[in-house]
Amino acid sequence: MGQFRYAYRIASLPSLAVVVICSHVLFPAFSRISGDSSRFRAAFLRALGWIWFAALPVGALSIVVGQPVVVLLLGEEWRSAGAATAAMSGIGLGVALCSATAEAIKGAGRSSLLNWMTALSLVLGLPLIVLLLPFGLVGVGIALSATYLVVGFVSVELARSVVGTSRRETVACLWPTTLSAVVAFAVLLPLERLVIRSDHYPELPGLAWIFGECMLFLLVYIGALRLTSPSRYRSVRDVVERALAKVTGPARRMVSPS
Repeated sequence: MGQFRYAYRIASLPSLAVVVICSHVLFPAFSRISGDSSRFRAAFLRALGWIWFAALPVGALSIVVGQPVVVLLLGEEWRSAGAATAAMSGIGLGVALCSATAEAIKGAGRSSLLNWMTALSLVLGLPLIVLLLPFGLVGVGIALSATYLVVGFVSVELARSVVGTSRRETVACLWPTTLSAVVAFAVLLPLERLVIRSDHYPELPGLAWIFGECMLFLLVYIGALRLTSPSRYRSVRDVVERALAKVTGPARRMVSPS
């Protein structure tokens, strides 16, 4: 139970931030523009795309470095918790989808549809856990990940029908970042498992290797996104440039001669 508790807490940390952001930002915005169908559709697709863009790297990196991070930070005796953390990487992805879509559904005044998501999580989750229980803690983690992901994609379909976006528009919103994350994951996974094996190092060198792997993942992820979706890449670049301008602007004013 201790191994499961730590694994679930670590795997759920990214989803907590997503839930807070969505509840405080998206719901008021969707509520105000739900009467304007074109703005509502555009805002929903934009929010869904950005949340998926942010959640995918976290989920993929959890699979690759989840176990090494737990072992390096908590010790070898918690290796099972690390394996379960990797198996539970789908929790954050499912919560990210559910958070964005649930706020759109609530903003449109169709909150009753959320009951279907709750019912599906119970009907699907419990049998999956029982089915995969013989595989131990990792099996339970995979069952939870699968449940959250299925519920997340069902919530996208429910929200799509409420907002009025087509299935083609929704897929076009999600597939470039998905493909980019798969490419980065395919590069990083064999590198960590076969070459670096960061959990075989002392704590500080091992964490340094993991930091380097995360930077490599982001570089490949953004590079692949530039090829699969130039428009999304430009949007990301513009956001980064504006953020850097806000950070460096005050510093430049402080050091500039009067």
